[in-house]
Amino acid sequence: MATHTDDAVTPDPESPTVALPAAIADLPTIFLVDDDPAVRDAVSLLLWASGLAVEAYPGPADFLAADTARRPGCLVLDVRMPGMSGLDVQKQLRADGYPNCAKSLAL
Repeated sequence: MATHTDDAVTPDPESPTVALPAAIADLPTIFLVDDDPAVRDAVSLLLWASGLAVEAYPGPADFLAADTARRPGCLVLDVRMPGMSGLDVQKQLRADGYPNCAKSLAL
């Protein structure tokens, strides 16, 4: 769980959510799915440092299990992941009734 200090929130390394300053915590979220921990951490920290809310997941199954597709945000998917690729995740979301998952950003 993240810890709060003044108006900031300190990230918890065990949580998929990169914490944000409390003032921007209600913004739409960028959902990042990448199996490479170094890429996932670097991109998460870059987005967080830019003032964006980020939730990072180590793989498609983790993201899909979190049921985040109903929340507003942007989904950034790694195209080449073992098992289910980023494009497969996008197809799965559309098949599950999320037609707004039509755009993709390849990493």
